[in-house]
Amino acid sequence: MATAFSSPHPISERIVGAAAVLIGKKPHPFSAESAPSPLPSAPRSVMRVMEFLDQLRLEPVPENYQFAWDYLYGDANPLRRAVDDRLRTGHRITAHGAQELLSQFGERMTADRIDAIMGIGERALSHGNDALQQSARSSQRYGSTLQKQLEALENDPGEVQSRYLNLIRLTRSMAEKAAVSQRELRAASEQLGKLQRELESATERAETDQLTGLPNRWAFEKALEEAVEHCRSQLEPLALAFVDVDHFKAINDSHGHDTGDRVLRRIAEELNRLSDSNTHIARHGGEEFVLLFRGTTAATAKQLLDEERKRLSAHEFLNRDTGQPINRVSFSAGIADLCSDGDARAMMRRADLALYAAKAAGRDRVIVSEE
Repeated sequence: MATAFSSPHPISERIVGAAAVLIGKKPHPFSAESAPSPLPSAPRSVMRVMEFLDQLRLEPVPENYQFAWDYLYGDANPLRRAVDDRLRTGHRITAHGAQELLSQFGERMTADRIDAIMGIGERALSHGNDALQQSARSSQRYGSTLQKQLEALENDPGEVQSRYLNLIRLTRSMAEKAAVSQRELRAASEQLGKLQRELESATERAETDQLTGLPNRWAFEKALEEAVEHCRSQLEPLALAFVDVDHFKAINDSHGHDTGDRVLRRIAEELNRLSDSNTHIARHGGEEFVLLFRGTTAATAKQLLDEERKRLSAHEFLNRDTGQPINRVSFSAGIADLCSDGDARAMMRRADLALYAAKAAGRDRVIVSEE
């Protein structure tokens, strides 16, 4: 690719450097025109992703990580072509531009894919631990060799001069290598800690909706899989509810997106009252939320949601900029049970149809699927 990239910025430079130290070699130069590897090794894939982000001057955050991963290792050829076209014509790809390209041409990031990407980082950390342990063992071997030389010197005074010279050479070599090793160990330890913190932050952010603070759709998919497996094995009921804010577009159009965001946060707070060890609440996207009620029937879930719906309807919203009252905010919901077939997707479809039925019946109500 003919595009000239800027020099690395400090954050990703440290991470790329860490990866190089941890696996004992420098990163390979990135080439956007090289064919992506279908099964990348953990250390190399981490390096390529980080170097790609570095060359585009994008921060190593989960959203950009997904963009880089799909470009390098995904099956989304249209995304790769679109990115290459932009870079070839000299256009810089910003974080916002990367997300637009990803939403238009990329693959949908599922919970399984998030786990796989996070697993790569964890394996890179494992390589780092191995490198540190190997350095520690090397230092130990130096000490052991030095001790043997001292013992030989004491037991064979006839060769004192020769052994003394050998001891000096060994000590000098040991000191030089130990100094290098200590510097590398310190650098590796610092980078390893940095990478660990980045990984933990990325994992948390990858499963959190930034507007409401609730788990997001990816986290919901993981929770759904775990809940279905648990309820199947324990023969417990499981209910799922889709919640959609009524006339949300009108709120945005009339009062602005800041007010709309505030409404979503308030609804998230109301729904989050139901959250406990058996109830999972997530923002499913836009103005839609999803709730999982483990060990609860759809009928009981309806009662709980109706209470929150009534509480929300009693709240008076105001436009903070104008002081103008906002029309009463309400939501509609559709609920379905997990049937004996244990089909989670079928349960979601039934809940979705029940939601549409609630909308069609006049909104501001909760309907349970009859199937």
